[in-house]
Amino acid sequence: MDQRSLTRAVEHESIPRDIALITLMLNTGPRISEVAALDIDDLIIADRSGSLKVRLGKGGKSRTVPLNSDTRKVLRDYMNGRTKVPLFLSQRGKVTNRLTASGIRQVIDQYAYLAKLPELYRHALRHTFARNLLKTGEGLEIVAEILGHKSLNTTRVYTQPSERDKANAVEKLSLKH
Repeated sequence: MDQRSLTRAVEHESIPRDIALITLMLNTGPRISEVAALDIDDLIIADRSGSLKVRLGKGGKSRTVPLNSDTRKVLRDYMNGRTKVPLFLSQRGKVTNRLTASGIRQVIDQYAYLAKLPELYRHALRHTFARNLLKTGEGLEIVAEILGHKSLNTTRVYTQPSERDKANAVEKLSLKH
């Protein structure tokens, strides 16, 4: 997935909720259903650290995911002092109107269209997060823990090279000669 194109499309529209939503998904790797269930109380945001409590993970399991500085900033900007639940609101904007999993899918589809990424599937943000962690050298165990996987075999899916990875590997041969 071309996450730069997606991020540019989101930033171009300048909708704080959508910037926070896409940034959170790219930087923490939750499932869409987990994002839909988030409440503001699930966040701990300090100046130099932060975390996200995923209460309703797959199989009813909960986990805590660290928040990087970029994610903390966009979440602070989006919440703008708001302390009421839920975290992500529908466009109707009433405090009690939670953005549903279906609504999150629509947001992702909208930005995939704007970024000219027709092949973007909804699980791609989670997949991109996992692959980004692995590319930075993080171990499979840490990635599995953050994603809430019981088995390392589930996480190994993210280690499979993409077509772009394979093309880049072969292209490196041209650069050496």
